[in-house]
Amino acid sequence: MSDSTPFSIDLPVRISEVNYGDHLGHAALASLLHQTKILYFKRNNIDERDIHGIGAIVRRLEIDYRGEAHFNDCLLIRS
Repeated sequence: MSDSTPFSIDLPVRISEVNYGDHLGHAALASLLHQTKILYFKRNNIDERDIHGIGAIVRRLEIDYRGEAHFNDCLLIRS
């Protein structure tokens, strides 16, 4: 995706994504990133099942946290 137009989206943290520590859970963040990927593909008319003849597969996901996110916080996710 590095050779494409920059993409960003604001996503709110929903109560279902907050864990017992009262912050956004790791698995929920991975789900939000997946949602962002799908929105990116749709906005750019890309079929994730056929990108140059193959499907898009997340081979590795590494997350560097800058801080905690809580219910109703708005996350800016960008490429």
